[in-house]
Amino acid sequence: MSRQEYEWPDSTRVEGNLAETIEKSHAQLFDLLECLDAEQSYEELKDALLDRVERGLTAEDLWQDLMLKYFNQSDPDHYFIPIIISCAYNVQARRAMDSGLTEKAWFFLTEGSYYRGLAEGKSVDENTLKIVEQRHENGRKGGFGKAQKIKPARDEVVRLLHEKRPPAGWETKVQAADTIVGDLMKFVTDKKIPLTLSNLPKKLKEWLSQDTDVCAAFDATKHP
Repeated sequence: MSRQEYEWPDSTRVEGNLAETIEKSHAQLFDLLECLDAEQSYEELKDALLDRVERGLTAEDLWQDLMLKYFNQSDPDHYFIPIIISCAYNVQARRAMDSGLTEKAWFFLTEGSYYRGLAEGKSVDENTLKIVEQRHENGRKGGFGKAQKIKPARDEVVRLLHEKRPPAGWETKVQAADTIVGDLMKFVTDKKIPLTLSNLPKKLKEWLSQDTDVCAAFDATKHP
Protein backbone atom coordinates (compact mmCIF):
# COMPACT_ATOMS: atom_id res chain seq x y z
CA MET A 1 0.00 0.00 0.00
CA SER A 2 1.43 3.41 -1.01
CA ARG A 3 1.61 6.35 1.36
CA GLN A 4 -1.14 8.07 -0.63
CA GLU A 5 -3.52 5.15 -0.05
CA TYR A 6 -2.84 4.81 3.69
CA GLU A 7 -5.77 5.76 5.93
CA TRP A 8 -5.12 6.84 9.48
CA PRO A 9 -7.14 5.04 12.15
CA ASP A 10 -10.41 6.69 13.06
CA SER A 11 -9.84 8.96 16.08
CA THR A 12 -12.99 7.66 17.77
CA ARG A 13 -11.67 4.10 17.60
CA VAL A 14 -8.27 5.20 18.95
CA GLU A 15 -9.91 6.91 21.92
CA GLY A 16 -12.08 3.85 22.51
CA ASN A 17 -9.01 1.63 22.63
CA LEU A 18 -7.30 4.08 24.95
CA ALA A 19 -10.24 4.17 27.36
CA GLU A 20 -10.42 0.37 27.34
CA THR A 21 -6.69 0.09 28.02
CA ILE A 22 -6.92 2.50 30.95
CA GLU A 23 -9.75 0.49 32.50
CA LYS A 24 -7.83 -2.76 32.00
CA SER A 25 -4.85 -1.23 33.78
CA HIS A 26 -7.07 -0.20 36.70
CA ALA A 27 -8.50 -3.74 36.82
CA GLN A 28 -5.02 -5.25 36.95
CA LEU A 29 -4.01 -2.91 39.77
CA PHE A 30 -7.22 -3.81 41.61
CA ASP A 31 -6.28 -7.50 41.44
CA LEU A 32 -2.70 -6.82 42.52
CA LEU A 33 -3.73 -4.82 45.56
CA GLU A 34 -6.25 -7.48 46.54
CA CYS A 35 -3.47 -10.08 46.29
CA LEU A 36 -1.04 -8.08 48.43
CA ASP A 37 -3.49 -6.69 50.96
CA ALA A 38 -7.16 -7.63 50.69
CA GLU A 39 -8.10 -5.08 53.36
CA GLN A 40 -7.06 -2.14 51.17
CA SER A 41 -9.63 -0.62 48.79
CA TYR A 42 -8.36 0.17 45.30
CA GLU A 43 -11.49 2.16 44.49
CA GLU A 44 -10.89 4.41 47.50
CA LEU A 45 -7.29 4.88 46.41
CA LYS A 46 -8.37 5.77 42.87
CA ASP A 47 -10.99 8.26 44.09
CA ALA A 48 -8.47 9.92 46.41
CA LEU A 49 -5.91 10.25 43.61
CA LEU A 50 -8.55 11.55 41.20
CA ASP A 51 -9.34 14.31 43.66
CA ARG A 52 -5.67 15.21 44.07
CA VAL A 53 -4.99 15.14 40.32
CA GLU A 54 -7.97 17.45 39.80
CA ARG A 55 -6.26 19.84 42.22
CA GLY A 56 -3.02 19.79 40.24
CA LEU A 57 -1.01 16.89 41.67
CA THR A 58 1.07 14.95 39.13
CA ALA A 59 2.38 11.41 39.37
CA GLU A 60 5.92 12.82 39.35
CA ASP A 61 5.12 14.99 42.39
CA LEU A 62 3.55 12.01 44.12
CA TRP A 63 6.60 9.84 43.41
CA GLN A 64 8.94 12.40 44.98
CA ASP A 65 6.70 12.75 48.04
CA LEU A 66 6.59 9.00 48.56
CA MET A 67 10.33 8.58 48.10
CA LEU A 68 11.02 11.29 50.68
CA LYS A 69 8.64 9.58 53.08
CA TYR A 70 9.83 6.00 52.66
CA PHE A 71 13.48 6.32 51.58
CA ASN A 72 15.76 4.15 53.75
CA GLN A 73 12.85 3.12 55.96
CA SER A 74 11.89 -0.47 56.69
CA ASP A 75 8.22 0.14 56.09
CA PRO A 76 5.73 -2.66 55.38
CA ASP A 77 3.86 -0.45 52.90
CA HIS A 78 6.76 -0.17 50.43
CA TYR A 79 4.90 -2.52 48.07
CA PHE A 80 2.08 0.03 47.95
CA ILE A 81 4.21 2.72 46.25
CA PRO A 82 4.26 1.36 42.65
CA ILE A 83 0.51 0.70 42.84
CA ILE A 84 -0.14 4.29 43.93
CA ILE A 85 2.08 5.74 41.19
CA SER A 86 0.62 3.51 38.47
CA CYS A 87 -2.90 4.42 39.54
CA ALA A 88 -2.00 8.12 39.48
CA TYR A 89 -0.68 7.81 35.91
CA ASN A 90 -3.89 6.04 34.89
CA VAL A 91 -5.92 8.88 36.36
CA GLN A 92 -3.78 11.42 34.52
CA ALA A 93 -4.17 9.42 31.31
CA ARG A 94 -7.95 9.50 31.60
CA ARG A 95 -7.93 13.22 32.32
CA ALA A 96 -5.70 13.89 29.29
CA MET A 97 -7.92 11.73 27.08
CA ASP A 98 -11.04 13.59 28.21
CA SER A 99 -9.25 16.84 27.31
CA GLY A 100 -8.50 15.56 23.81
CA LEU A 101 -4.79 15.09 24.51
CA THR A 102 -4.58 11.55 23.16
CA GLU A 103 -0.79 11.37 22.73
CA LYS A 104 -0.24 12.68 26.24
CA ALA A 105 -2.75 10.16 27.57
CA TRP A 106 -0.85 7.30 25.93
CA PHE A 107 2.38 8.66 27.44
CA PHE A 108 0.87 8.64 30.94
CA LEU A 109 -0.49 5.14 30.39
CA THR A 110 2.92 3.88 29.28
CA GLU A 111 4.58 5.39 32.34
CA GLY A 112 1.93 3.81 34.53
CA SER A 113 2.52 0.38 32.99
CA TYR A 114 6.16 0.52 34.14
CA TYR A 115 5.13 0.98 37.77
CA ARG A 116 2.42 -1.64 37.40
CA GLY A 117 5.18 -4.02 36.33
CA LEU A 118 7.05 -3.24 39.54
CA ALA A 119 3.89 -3.98 41.50
CA GLU A 120 3.42 -7.26 39.64
CA GLY A 121 6.98 -8.27 40.53
CA LYS A 122 6.29 -7.49 44.16
CA SER A 123 3.11 -9.55 43.97
CA VAL A 124 5.11 -12.56 42.75
CA ASP A 125 7.64 -12.07 45.57
CA GLU A 126 4.87 -11.82 48.19
CA ASN A 127 3.06 -14.90 46.91
CA THR A 128 6.29 -16.88 46.73
CA LEU A 129 7.13 -15.88 50.29
CA LYS A 130 3.67 -16.88 51.51
CA ILE A 131 3.94 -20.27 49.79
CA VAL A 132 7.39 -20.91 51.27
CA GLU A 133 6.23 -19.87 54.74
CA GLN A 134 3.14 -22.05 54.50
CA ARG A 135 5.18 -25.04 53.35
CA HIS A 136 7.63 -24.45 56.18
CA GLU A 137 4.80 -24.27 58.70
CA ASN A 138 3.14 -27.39 57.28
CA GLY A 139 6.46 -29.19 57.36
CA ARG A 140 7.08 -28.12 60.94
CA LYS A 141 3.65 -29.32 62.02
CA GLY A 142 4.03 -32.52 60.03
CA GLY A 143 7.47 -33.18 61.47
CA PHE A 144 6.23 -32.63 65.02
CA GLY A 145 3.26 -34.94 64.42
CA LYS A 146 5.45 -37.72 63.05
CA ALA A 147 7.92 -37.35 65.92
CA GLN A 148 5.08 -37.84 68.39
CA LYS A 149 3.88 -40.95 66.55
CA ILE A 150 7.28 -42.65 66.61
CA LYS A 151 8.16 -41.61 70.18
CA PRO A 152 6.86 -44.93 71.61
CA ALA A 153 9.48 -46.74 69.51
CA ARG A 154 12.28 -44.61 70.94
CA ASP A 155 10.92 -45.20 74.44
CA GLU A 156 10.95 -48.94 73.71
CA VAL A 157 14.62 -48.70 72.71
CA VAL A 158 15.39 -47.16 76.10
CA ARG A 159 13.49 -49.96 77.84
CA LEU A 160 15.18 -52.70 75.79
CA LEU A 161 18.65 -51.30 76.45
CA HIS A 162 18.03 -51.79 80.16
CA GLU A 163 16.17 -55.10 79.88
CA LYS A 164 18.57 -56.80 77.43
CA ARG A 165 21.73 -55.43 79.03
CA PRO A 166 24.46 -58.09 79.34
CA PRO A 167 25.73 -58.72 82.89
CA ALA A 168 28.90 -56.78 82.17
CA GLY A 169 27.12 -54.07 80.18
CA TRP A 170 27.09 -53.25 76.48
CA GLU A 171 30.51 -53.38 74.85
CA THR A 172 29.54 -51.25 71.83
CA LYS A 173 26.53 -49.54 70.32
CA VAL A 174 26.68 -51.99 67.42
CA GLN A 175 26.33 -54.88 69.88
CA ALA A 176 23.36 -53.19 71.52
CA ALA A 177 21.67 -52.47 68.19
CA ASP A 178 22.14 -56.01 66.87
CA THR A 179 20.74 -57.44 70.12
CA ILE A 180 17.55 -55.41 70.43
CA VAL A 181 16.60 -54.74 66.79
CA GLY A 182 14.48 -57.91 66.52
CA ASP A 183 12.40 -57.03 69.59
CA LEU A 184 12.09 -53.46 68.33
CA MET A 185 10.76 -54.64 64.95
CA LYS A 186 8.10 -56.75 66.68
CA PHE A 187 7.10 -53.77 68.85
CA VAL A 188 6.84 -51.45 65.83
CA THR A 189 4.70 -54.00 63.96
CA ASP A 190 2.39 -54.75 66.90
CA LYS A 191 1.86 -51.07 67.76
CA LYS A 192 1.51 -50.04 64.09
CA ILE A 193 4.14 -47.33 64.47
CA PRO A 194 4.84 -45.50 61.15
CA LEU A 195 8.41 -46.73 60.66
CA THR A 196 9.73 -48.77 57.73
CA LEU A 197 11.00 -52.12 59.01
CA SER A 198 13.74 -52.37 56.38
CA ASN A 199 15.08 -49.00 57.54
CA LEU A 200 14.71 -49.72 61.25
CA PRO A 201 18.30 -50.96 61.86
CA LYS A 202 19.62 -47.71 60.38
CA LYS A 203 17.14 -45.66 62.42
CA LEU A 204 18.15 -47.53 65.60
CA LYS A 205 21.84 -46.76 65.04
CA GLU A 206 20.91 -43.13 64.39
CA TRP A 207 19.06 -42.93 67.72
CA LEU A 208 22.00 -44.56 69.52
CA SER A 209 24.26 -41.82 68.11
CA GLN A 210 22.02 -38.74 68.21
CA ASP A 211 18.93 -39.13 70.39
CA THR A 212 19.45 -37.67 73.87
CA ASP A 213 17.29 -40.18 75.77
CA VAL A 214 18.59 -43.23 73.89
CA CYS A 215 22.22 -42.12 74.28
CA ALA A 216 21.67 -41.59 78.00
CA ALA A 217 20.19 -45.09 78.31
CA PHE A 218 23.18 -46.62 76.52
CA ASP A 219 25.66 -44.72 78.70
CA ALA A 220 23.82 -46.00 81.77
CA THR A 221 23.97 -49.62 80.61
CA LYS A 222 27.33 -49.86 78.81
CA HIS A 223 30.40 -51.70 80.08
CA PRO A 224 32.23 -49.56 82.67
